[in-house]
Amino acid sequence: VGLMRWLLDAPRDALKVVTTAAMLLPRTRLYVDEPLHQDGWQGYPASLYSLLVHLCENEMRNVVFLSGDAHVACNARVTVTHPESGKSCLFESHHAPPLYAPYPFANESPHGLLLHDAFDFTWKHGDQERRYRCRVDATIPDETFQGYALLRARPAPGGWGAEVEGASSREG
Repeated sequence: VGLMRWLLDAPRDALKVVTTAAMLLPRTRLYVDEPLHQDGWQGYPASLYSLLVHLCENEMRNVVFLSGDAHVACNARVTVTHPESGKSCLFESHHAPPLYAPYPFANESPHGLLLHDAFDFTWKHGDQERRYRCRVDATIPDETFQGYALLRARPAPGGWGAEVEGASSREG
């Protein structure tokens, strides 16, 4: 509720950066429909869907999520739509690369992520259920990328533009 209120109270044209340990999106392939096996946002569908609905219904702009728990660099553009009302939102989810990740078993694999994903979900509003669509288009800059990344945000026509650049240290 605190996050939702903060997003709603922030000036519409302001850049809103939300930090979260777990990657918001993309989802992982493994146990995609079994939330009890997930410890990130995917494992708590009510919280994830509530946030997506809030962003869509309020047609939020200039929202960027930053996270870093999966030990893989990832940049995602996410669109949530409510087909019946025509409401939608577009936001970004950036996952920081690991500073040092020597243990492959502890790192998410790019092959384990649904980099191009679309899923529907329903959310109850009063007595009626509404159907929403979430589309994720993500990229992995480089599987071996370790080090740090800089998120640069600049005002752009119609909102803010964000780009990621990083310094890489590779094993070997």
